[in-house]
Order: sequence, then structure tokens, then C-alpha cells
Amino acid sequence: MLTRALGGWLCGLAALVVYAGTVCRSVWVGDAPEFALAAACAGVPHPPGYPLHTLLAAGFVRLWPGANWALAANAFSALCAALAVVATYGVARALGAGAVAAAGGALSLAFATTFWSQAGAAEVYALDTLLLSLALLAALRVRAAPSRARLVVAALALGAWVGHRPVNVLLLGFVVALGGRRPWRMPGAARSWALAVGAAAATGLVYLYLPLASARDPALDIGDPERWPEFWTVVSASTYRRHLQSGTAELAWARFTDACANLPLELGCAALFAVGGFVHLWRTQRGVALALLGLVAVNLGFSANYNILDIAAYLLPTHAVLAALAAVGATRWLGRHAWLLAVAAAALLPWHWRACDLSRFDLVARYARDVLTQAAPNALLFCSGDSSTHALWYLQAVEGVRRDVVVVSPGHVHPWYVKQLLARHPQMSWPPLAEIAAGTWTQSLLRRALRERPVCLLEPPELRLPGLGAPDLVEVVRGVPAGPAYQLHGYDQALPAPLLARARDYWRGATIPTAASLDSADVQLAMVAFSMHVAFYSFAALLAEQGELDGAVAALRRLVDAQPDAIEAQIAQAYASIGRRPPRLGLGERGARALAAGSRAAMLQALAGQ
Repeated sequence: MLTRALGGWLCGLAALVVYAGTVCRSVWVGDAPEFALAAACAGVPHPPGYPLHTLLAAGFVRLWPGANWALAANAFSALCAALAVVATYGVARALGAGAVAAAGGALSLAFATTFWSQAGAAEVYALDTLLLSLALLAALRVRAAPSRARLVVAALALGAWVGHRPVNVLLLGFVVALGGRRPWRMPGAARSWALAVGAAAATGLVYLYLPLASARDPALDIGDPERWPEFWTVVSASTYRRHLQSGTAELAWARFTDACANLPLELGCAALFAVGGFVHLWRTQRGVALALLGLVAVNLGFSANYNILDIAAYLLPTHAVLAALAAVGATRWLGRHAWLLAVAAAALLPWHWRACDLSRFDLVARYARDVLTQAAPNALLFCSGDSSTHALWYLQAVEGVRRDVVVVSPGHVHPWYVKQLLARHPQMSWPPLAEIAAGTWTQSLLRRALRERPVCLLEPPELRLPGLGAPDLVEVVRGVPAGPAYQLHGYDQALPAPLLARARDYWRGATIPTAASLDSADVQLAMVAFSMHVAFYSFAALLAEQGELDGAVAALRRLVDAQPDAIEAQIAQAYASIGRRPPRLGLGERGARALAAGSRAAMLQALAGQ
């Protein structure tokens, strides 16, 4: 058995070495900072709460006392991904692939773009692929030689997989079908199945972690699931059903065709060999072929209809199955030349390296740190966007950066969140809870805070204030980009000299991300970069308004060289996939026109888009 598994462990070790070189060294985009914070504080991340992932990640990061918590959480994903490669090798062998071909299939998954990128950040998908591969392997072993012990092990694997992400229940029947009919006919089948069902149900006990963790009031406590209504809201993830209702048939079809067309780009030659593997299983083990086909079809169908930007990671079950099928196809088609699949998998390494090398990016951490450090003392900061919000939470809670700044996320305004804000910042003058249901709580907070303390936004007031429910304030306040964020200031008041000096000092030394540096990067990273471009553009306009034309020209040249319009086009293309069209700012074009202006008045007109 050890010799038979040696090839898989070697593949996993090779993958782990690669992942160690490309794992993100700080917080990544999207939910990654949130999961890093959840691991650091043993908290409760967004629905469905992911208790298994949080417990395992929290235990892993504590093996490295004094280490970078974000890096440790990212490394946990790398470990899970490497183990998933080992398990995929085992699935391929269980399907009848030879050892060399199984190694080729496993490495094809290891170096596929989406899977590899998920190995570099604190996310849930690497663990999900590992649990799926273990469940597939356990089911195939039950099919090959049914026994009570194997049935219970398979039930535990299935329970852990479905419990990790309840949406996996959509694929559960196909994995169960891999076990075949023989387990139903073995001696003592009734008792064996009763034990198996009990074992699967026992894995659900991991969800007791959520109310227990919430009771400790950790730094991250999404949904506050201490009582049954809140607990069920978190576990059921009912708030995300809107993504299944917000798309159209045209968008779903476009996502489906894109997913299919990208398979050769993801898996290389393995995508072709997977077809041969399926044909072979259809002829020799039709039940297995049908189960795997059903799993892939439902996974593709759900992903096509789930209307979100970062949908690629939802397709990893399909990629894992196809990688195993590719090994079967290579065994059948290539025979003793099956090593060619391994060579093709190795060729993915240099091809995908730049797209998957997250170690070269620290933009999110720098951006969030600069937002906090440049904020005025005791400022109220309204944040938006998953990447920015989660990174701000992480830096304050884990690294202790500027805890005097009160960070408020309008997108999280629910009674549980407001109660947490009241408990953590009792010095603030908060609106009454009754205003939450009326939809005026955030607007009231903004009006109160403007009278009491500095107020900052992550976006220009003219773009963000309507979202805060106070569009009339745009007429009386402006945003001064003293850093990546905007400090609100009344139009009828002269800009304080210290505020202008702080803006000049920051932007003089700030690193402006360029389109070239973000090549092949995640679209959410592009959004963070573009937020910096918008703030820098606003700073150039501020200099021109103050009569500092030389400074404005120098800033605009830096901005135009960064090619913000190319980054904006990437963002617009991503939003088009979910049927949304954000307003086009065209900062590069406007900046170029301003540079060509012959007077201060013409420059100001160009900067204003006139």
C-alpha cells in the first residue's frame, strides 16, 4: 500500500514546493483577509460559517507562534492543495490509471491556474477540493471491496465534505453512486448503513463551534450565531440565494461556454485525455462514468447560474474529476508512453507561473495600511468592497494598526453588526437601532459624525454618498485624498493647511500600481489598484485647483503612465459577466487631455470631464 501511494506523495511534495514559492506573503484579495482573521482570532467568518476550515486553519497557524498570521493562513491553503493532489492521484489509481499516468493527472490539477491560485491564499476551496477527492476515493474503495469499515470511512469523508460547504449537497448523490450496489448486498448491510449514517451525521457536530465561538465575542463574528434564528441564517447562507436569481439565461450560457472553453487553458492536454478516460469508463464501468458525468454536469450548471464575479473557484470539482479522468485516458491511449501526460503537466508550470505567483503582490496590505495610517486621529471610516473591508478588519484586529479609527461597513448594517459596533466603540454617538429597519441608520451616523469627528470614505463622495443614503450631502461636502481614502470637508470652509500637507507628503512617496504590474492578476486586485488611481487623480485635481500646476502635471504624468484605463477595462469586462456596467471614468484619457491643456482653467475643465 505504501509503495502504491508513493507516487502520489511525491506529486504532493512537488506541488507543495511550488506553492511555497508562490504563496501570498500578506493578505490577498476578496475573502482571504477575512479567513486569515478568522484563523487568527478563532472567529466566525461569513455564512455558512465554515467551522471546519476555521478550526483547522486556527490550529495550523498556532503551530507558528510569532509568525505572519496572514502568511500562515495562506500556507494552510497550500498544504490542503498539496494533499488534494495526493488524493487526486489516489482517485486516478482507483479508477484504473497507471502510476505514471496518475502522476500526470494529479500534476495537471496541481498546476492548473485556478487550483494553483487557490493554493496561495487563505480561502476555503483548497480544503474543499481535498475533501471531495477524499470522498471520491473512499466511495471508489467501497465499490471495489465493500466492508463496514470502508463504508463508515466513506460516510465520514462525505459528511466532512458536505459540512464544509453545504452547497456540496447538490453533488452528494453522484459521489454516493460511485459506491455502487454491492454495499447494499453485503452481510449485515442494514447495521453497516446505520453506522455509516450515524458517522456522517456526527460530522455535523462541528457546527457547534459557531455559537461557542460567537459567545466569546471574537474580533470577527459575522451574523452573531449564538441564538437559533441567527445560527440558522448563518448556516443556511440564505443571504446568498440572491446570486441565483440575479442573472439571466444569456449570462448563464456565456459562463458555461467560457468554463468549457477555458478547460484546455486550465488543465492543458489533460482536458483532452479526460475525454478518452470518460469513454473508456463508459465502456467498462458505466455506473462510474455516469456518476462522474452527473457530478461535472451539475457543478457546471450551478456555477453557470451563480451570478458572481469570482466564479472560477466554484469549478474546481470539475477540474479535479477531469484530472483523474485524464490519467485513465492517458493509460488507455498512451500505454507505456503515459509519461507524456506528466511532461505536459510539468509544461503548465512555467506557463501558469506568473498568473499564480501571488508572492509578488502586497498591494492589498499596503493599501489598507495606508488608509488607516493616513486617517486623522479618531476618524470614522466608511469602507466598501470585500478586499478593502476585510483587510482593514485584519490589520486592526491582528496587527493592531490604528485601532482609534472606527471602521464601519455599510454593507453589513444589521442589528447584530450594529450591536457589535456599540460594544466595541462605546465612545461613539450611534443612531438608535430602530433606524436600521427604516434604512436610515447609516445616513444618521454620517450626519452625526460630521459634527463630531473626521469622516473618511474609500471612494469619492460623489460616487459613494448616494450609497450611504445621503445624496444631498454631496452639495455641501467634498473629499480630500489625504491618502488612499477621502476625508470629508465642507465646501464653504477653506482646506486646512495640515490636511493639504499630509496629502502632498503621502502621494509624493506613494507607489502607484501600473497595468503592467497587474498583468494576469485577479480582478479584485485590479479594483484595489483602480481605487488608488481614482484617489491619485483626485489629488492631481486638488493640486490644480490650488494653483500648483507643476505638481498637478507631474502627478498626471505618473497616472497616465500607470495606464488606469486598461485596468478599468479589465474591471468592466468582469462586471459584464454578471450583467452590470459600472460608470466609465476614463482617468487616463482625461489626464492626457488635462496635460495637453494650455491654461489652468482648461486643465480644470479636462479634469472635471468637461
